[in-house]
Amino acid sequence: DATVKRKWYALVFQEAERGFRMRTTPSTHGSLLVLGELLQLEGIAEEIPQGGGITSMFETVMSYKDHRDALIRHTVVAVLPVVARLDAVAFRTTLAEPCLAHLVDALRRGQEPGAAYTTLGKLFTVAGTWVLEPWIPEILRLVREGITPSARRANLDEAIVCLSMLAIAEPQNPHVMEQMPDLIEHMLAASHGTLPRPLVTTLAAIGGAMPLLLPDIQMKLLDAISFTLQRTPYQPSGTPSHRRIAPLRSPSSAVRGGEVGSAGNEARQRAVTRALEALTEFDLTGNHLCEFVKDCVAPYLEDPSPQVRLTAARTCSALLLRAGDVSKRGRSARLVNQVLDQLLITAVGDPDPAIRLSVLQSLAPRFDSFLAQADCVRSLFVAVNDEVFAVREAAIQTIGRLMLRNPAHAMPPMRHTLVQLLMALENGREDKREKASRLIGHVIIASHHLLKPYVAPVLQHVLPKLSDPNPNVAANVLKAIGEMSRIGGAEIERCQDSIFPLMIEALQDKSSSMKRMVATRTLGLMVQNTGSVIEPYQRYPKLLSIMLARLQAEQVTEIRVEHIKVMGILGAIDPHTVKVIESQAEGEAGTGIVHRASKRGEDGLPVSSSEEYYPAFAIGK
Repeated sequence: DATVKRKWYALVFQEAERGFRMRTTPSTHGSLLVLGELLQLEGIAEEIPQGGGITSMFETVMSYKDHRDALIRHTVVAVLPVVARLDAVAFRTTLAEPCLAHLVDALRRGQEPGAAYTTLGKLFTVAGTWVLEPWIPEILRLVREGITPSARRANLDEAIVCLSMLAIAEPQNPHVMEQMPDLIEHMLAASHGTLPRPLVTTLAAIGGAMPLLLPDIQMKLLDAISFTLQRTPYQPSGTPSHRRIAPLRSPSSAVRGGEVGSAGNEARQRAVTRALEALTEFDLTGNHLCEFVKDCVAPYLEDPSPQVRLTAARTCSALLLRAGDVSKRGRSARLVNQVLDQLLITAVGDPDPAIRLSVLQSLAPRFDSFLAQADCVRSLFVAVNDEVFAVREAAIQTIGRLMLRNPAHAMPPMRHTLVQLLMALENGREDKREKASRLIGHVIIASHHLLKPYVAPVLQHVLPKLSDPNPNVAANVLKAIGEMSRIGGAEIERCQDSIFPLMIEALQDKSSSMKRMVATRTLGLMVQNTGSVIEPYQRYPKLLSIMLARLQAEQVTEIRVEHIKVMGILGAIDPHTVKVIESQAEGEAGTGIVHRASKRGEDGLPVSSSEEYYPAFAIGK
């Protein structure tokens, strides 16, 4: 309610003013914090009490800029951008000059440099060009000081971010355009090869705001990354061999600079990791990096550090065959093949299962034309036998994309894998049965129509597991049957009498929502792929009443939505026919009970005492 909100805003403002009047350090600090949070609320400008406009707020905050307590001075600097955004026009007109003067003076004196750089960056967009113009040379000088490390402190990330905000706010300013290339080189040199994330983000922001500088930024960043990885400058793809500089540092020696676990070793690992991450964080479009990846990045797949190996694997897969790299033959194709071979060796042989899994997950569909080669397929099937279940699952999913590209090399080992999984499902322990049933579903999805000749024998092995005591096994088998119906609808239709009763039972299983969800979806897939609409209602008279009851009682929204979808797939059936079918079922279920449907007079209509008399009479007439 707007009235209640206005009332509480006024009370909060009054409490903040009372805190300022108390003149104690805790109360002043608390009032500044409350004021900063309150002024960030949407539409708060209209709720400020009378006499409390931006000028009054600014004067109140600035009155504490020289407070003896450093915490209050820090809070004053942090609150200034919030006050400025309250009324940007009024701030530019009268308040921007004293605010910028205070921040520049604070940076000159070295007071609260981190907060001052952050606040200065936030004010660039509010202050406007004509206000900033006389201050830009001094701001650039202070930013240069901030990004230059000294004996007393390291370079400030806030100064780096401030420079990016200045480039975004004033990309056409002649002072900014003139000094920016030198500042970029200065930032990269000051990072000493560590390439922190704020630096890479700032370079990306500058490249976006000043497109003419982007190629130069790319080359300087690639030079810095190359020096970090192999102590040589970046050598573009196609550089003649006689002009190439041999690497001065191998990956192993790059990280084994000292004893294992030493500070120098850890620092080196962090620098290499950040250099590899920077390759994927920055937009390097326009540079062909296949050769760079092979020479500088791929060697780190054998690094002693698991974190370095993991980052190297992700970087290799991210940089190969990027958008715009359409060449899949010639020298580029050979380079991609060589890097993919190293990635597959890592996916199979790395001692860390997280790295093996990450490599397999990073093999995107754009690599399929290379992965479908016989050697790659064989390597992927080695990963299918991995000791870690998630790795096996990822390997089968990857192979699934390759089945139609190279069925001659992929299908025979996939059949062998399917036989092994069926034996594990039939004879294994509970945990093995659960994993085998899940992998069978992946194999069926992966095999596409190539599995069609084997649908019948697979069904013979999986159908008994629909009544497995483990609900996850039963749910996975149901899901596999639903996927098989896509490729072998005729075989599924012949086994309907064995599947439907168990599926109807699964629809009513209150102990497992997953089992109910899978059973509902599988029912829809079976009906859809066998074309047997309406017929299930006639063959299983209780199906409609069960589905209607579950639709009303089901608590999980997703399952209810699936129920409605499946009922739409099954089709509409005449209510009179439903009653006839149910009455027949009740008559067959009892002993000595005559079918109600058989109680008909000489004219063929049901007798008047039957429930079906009036609907049948109306339809007949």
